[in-house]
Amino acid sequence: MLMDVLAATRELGVGQSTLRRWIREGRLPAVRLGRRVLLRPEALERFVRAAERPPGPPKRGCLKQQAPAAQARQPGQEKNL
Repeated sequence: MLMDVLAATRELGVGQSTLRRWIREGRLPAVRLGRRVLLRPEALERFVRAAERPPGPPKRGCLKQQAPAAQARQPGQEKNL
């Protein structure tokens, strides 16, 4: 059974313009019937499998680091600006 672009975007969680770009670039095979663009579920599954990456270490700056605890100022100490 073939699915239309709208059903495929819901399945992948991407917008129609992104899906149509992938089709135009040849990254995702599609069947054109007249003006309709249809996709095979198997092609969608292969596309997702090809995009999978093994989990690796987080990228630098990806995780927020907690700021060090603020040091308490002594009375009478002013912050120099």
